[in-house]
Amino acid sequence: MTLISNVQTTGTPPLKVVWVHNDVPLVDCPEFRHIDYGHGRYGLRLADAFTHDSGVYFCEAYNRHGDAESWCRLIVSEPPAPDCSRPFKYVLGRQLAARAAIWEGPVVIVINWIAAASSSSSSFFFCVPLPAH
Repeated sequence: MTLISNVQTTGTPPLKVVWVHNDVPLVDCPEFRHIDYGHGRYGLRLADAFTHDSGVYFCEAYNRHGDAESWCRLIVSEPPAPDCSRPFKYVLGRQLAARAAIWEGPVVIVINWIAAASSSSSSFFFCVPLPAH
């Protein structure tokens, strides 16, 4: 997922703008792209946000007259794990359809079928393991 943080500055040019993540200055690179829209508007684009990108982001703008800063806290969380604990009934000879949400791609989905047969019925568990980051 791409995220963009924007700021609006005022002041006497030239302004120098520095982006910082958890007290570490961010270099303009493909992962953290610094954007100058012009007219005092700046942005920071995160190409792909992962949990390790969570934290406090500062934007500091300064010139020979002084400085100002703005900050935000970004929280990137993992998607919820699939609930593989709920069985569903399958009737032999009928079609079965299943659906899975893909949070990131490309993803190879492996489906594990576990049959717990008894004399009166069969239960199947459906689980889609997601690849580790």
